[in-house]
Amino acid sequence: MQTPSLVTRPAFRVIGMQWQQSDGGTIAQLWTRFVPRIPEIQGVQSANSYGVCDAHPDGSWRYIAGLEVTADAAVPAGMVAIDIPAQHYAVVEHHGPVQGLPDTFRSAYTEWLPEAGLVAVPGIEFELVDARFLGPEHPDSVVELYIPVNMDATDDDA
Repeated sequence: MQTPSLVTRPAFRVIGMQWQQSDGGTIAQLWTRFVPRIPEIQGVQSANSYGVCDAHPDGSWRYIAGLEVTADAAVPAGMVAIDIPAQHYAVVEHHGPVQGLPDTFRSAYTEWLPEAGLVAVPGIEFELVDARFLGPEHPDSVVELYIPVNMDATDDDA
């Protein structure tokens, strides 16, 4: 059981490469294609990388492997930009190989958020990959998962 931490993030922009459900291949292959192209991105704000999950109303979604950039950063050929609005987030950590990420997300939605009295809301989820990420198969890797939540739901017991 993890107790999610709560944060409010200001709006920010990510530039990177995308994978959509209709595309062939995997998210892991997307990262393999993206990493060598990182030097092409200008206006980078930190060494952290992001895995952005952007769901659409029709049930489809896309995943963007990218970096946080300045608002005016140019988008290199073959890449996309996504503007992530200011939002309240529940943050949980995934520990271990990336194959377990879906299970960590599932636990967050079905156990950890409800037990903390938090309600997930539609919005852009993302994975924050920082210096604690030691590789996709490494058992000690850490990835932070940011899930949009309604902060007002935490005040229900008044």
